[in-house]
Amino acid sequence: MSDSTSFHESNRAFYDRISEAYDLIADVNERAARLVGIRQLSLNSGETVLEMGFGTGNEILDLAAAVGPTGAVDGIDISPGMLAVAQRKIAEAHPAAVVDLRVADAQELPFGDGNFDAVYSSFTLDLFPPNEVELTLR
Repeated sequence: MSDSTSFHESNRAFYDRISEAYDLIADVNERAARLVGIRQLSLNSGETVLEMGFGTGNEILDLAAAVGPTGAVDGIDISPGMLAVAQRKIAEAHPAAVVDLRVADAQELPFGDGNFDAVYSSFTLDLFPPNEVELTLR
């Protein structure tokens, strides 16, 4: 197993373990900064946005509200545990926008080029080895 694969597997396992408690652990300290990031996107109704590292899905709901019923939000996260928590929130909230969440690696996106009007990510780049950050952003 390469160092990069080991690094990603370690992150996946960690976030799977804390997924049910993540909002209590981190969201209270991170939420305000995340909302600033979403406002900075200046999303419009009907746009399509990708969130890389959606975590427990709180910002997926904010993004869905911003793009409205004619928009769409896709999300990727490396953690099946985070996906399960986020899917429960989406099911309870019934956002008007189309929402598609999946487990995927940010360096191997399951989407074609030019699919999104915007990409949003917060508190995620620190989960990559420093030498992989540029590749991830591309």
